[in-house]
Amino acid sequence: MDKGGQSIEKFVACDLISPFHIIAALSAASALCKSSASVQLHMLPNLNKKYAIGKGTFKYRDLSISITLSKIKKFNFKSFIESLIKFIFLLIAKLLFRKNKYCVAHHTYFNFFTLNNLTFREIIQCKTITIEEGIGTYGGLFHHLRAGRREKKHYPVLKYLGRCFFSLPLFVSMNWKILTGENQEHVDAVVIFLAEKFYHKEIIKLRTWITKQQFQKVFILIGSPLVELYGVSSSELLQLLHIILKEVNSRGGTLILKRHPLERNDKLYRKVGIHVIGDEIPGEILIRAIEPDAIIGYNSGLLIIGNAVFGITSYTIHKILPKQIQEKIFPEAWLRRFIERHTTPLSER
Repeated sequence: MDKGGQSIEKFVACDLISPFHIIAALSAASALCKSSASVQLHMLPNLNKKYAIGKGTFKYRDLSISITLSKIKKFNFKSFIESLIKFIFLLIAKLLFRKNKYCVAHHTYFNFFTLNNLTFREIIQCKTITIEEGIGTYGGLFHHLRAGRREKKHYPVLKYLGRCFFSLPLFVSMNWKILTGENQEHVDAVVIFLAEKFYHKEIIKLRTWITKQQFQKVFILIGSPLVELYGVSSSELLQLLHIILKEVNSRGGTLILKRHPLERNDKLYRKVGIHVIGDEIPGEILIRAIEPDAIIGYNSGLLIIGNAVFGITSYTIHKILPKQIQEKIFPEAWLRRFIERHTTPLSER
């Protein structure tokens, strides 16, 4: 936080895609901004071409929040030159001025296109920060190569090197972290607010259903598009589900799938007796709202934030994955160790 306390008057966060991005940006704004500050959240569509939140304005505490829905734009030379000039101006201003009244935020690395949301006068007193994008923030080159192939992105190596370069302290004044429990108070307050503001009816409906079912223990399985993106076959997924169900049953629990937005078919889950809930409620808000006995997953930041921020037992399925599935979906070694440091392995009893 800036010396002297909360001093930011205008906070701009760009290229936000997921609910996690929104939580990270709002928690950072609530910590850094003074009362009555303006907060702009610029959203991009996800892989489903949907936005995590609708366009509009609202108040969070004393902050005035505005949501803008942006589109992924093709390269524009005029915009590039404007951004480059402002970027050079920013670097000079960092050397000459110390007071920060304005702030731009981007996930993982500094993106100088975000400066197009500020005037030259504002850039003179601008603070640049990064927020986490989720588990992907901690992935290395191998992780980004695989993700680039899955999402059909061009030049993944060049983009990864660019991310590394623009995350250096020369360009980034602060890294705002929430995934592993940092800034827990701000994160929890934002999640509770979003749950009440945008998902109140859905949460009440879900809580009522769980109560009527009289489940003794609730285990949430965090869905992943294993079939859609990773090439796992239906028979392989079915084999994995049987293993997970066996472990949950041995612990006296009932398994409920929180479907991933990219999962198109939940018939296999229902076939083996897994209850399914849709993707209407973001995972971070869901697990905070219903407080399950445990959550289970593969390669999700929800496992980490669920444990570190909300105090919910998180099980990773790394150690029970059948070999043929491991070869298709196992994360790189460094990222796998990072996940396992903050979770408990779901091991066969």
